[in-house]
Amino acid sequence: LPISVVASLATPPDMQTNIIGHDRYGFNVNGIHMRGSILAFNSFTLLWNVQHVVAISPRSLAPVHMVRPTPSVLIVGTGEKGGSNVNPALFAYFSRKGIAVEPMATVSVTAKKIQQTRGW
Repeated sequence: LPISVVASLATPPDMQTNIIGHDRYGFNVNGIHMRGSILAFNSFTLLWNVQHVVAISPRSLAPVHMVRPTPSVLIVGTGEKGGSNVNPALFAYFSRKGIAVEPMATVSVTAKKIQQTRGW
């Protein structure tokens, strides 16, 4: 399942999004199992109507533009593959907006805790 993690400002530790793990049905976020793909921000998570990495587009990532201040990094979990199947247009589109796109295998994304002190 695709996952996108968006980082912007530091969030108090008790309000941070913590992606604990995932299975073939979805993600465990702060102890809540969310079925399907997700968009994870520093302090909240949205269910995301994207089922495959090839369906990720600037339009499917529109919620990223509603967050203030503008995030600096967009991490895209790509399922089992490391990012070779991410639409190259995403990199150019978000670069123009000042947002870096970092694709990686979903297991790598879920192994991380969103930590703004480290820049993502």
